Amino acid sequence: DGRSLMPLLRNPRAEWDGVAVTQVVRPPDDRLDRLVMGRSVRTQRYRYTEWDGSDLGRELYDHHADPGEFNNLAVEPSPTDTARISAMRKHFDGRAVRRVPDVPINPARL
Repeated sequence: DGRSLMPLLRNPRAEWDGVAVTQVVRPPDDRLDRLVMGRSVRTQRYRYTEWDGSDLGRELYDHHADPGEFNNLAVEPSPTDTARISAMRKHFDGRAVRRVPDVPINPARL
């Protein structure tokens, strides 16, 4: 089911009009007192990530202008960046949840 990634695996520089949606559970550390869900959407040019549904932060990077992700455009977003974030967040619908799963998680494996 879904769309084949083989064209990208064969040629990482191939044009791609799709997006990638990913999730990761982040364990507690010196900044977090609990498990937190992070979810991201990546287009050909941008990556948008939010932690705990953006309650604990959000990130937007322009990979054409900033491939090293040093300038988080979500800190003080322009009107264009605000619209981009809104559009990118729609990709989470039905694909990525903001909460940590209700199943047991072994933090040592994260």
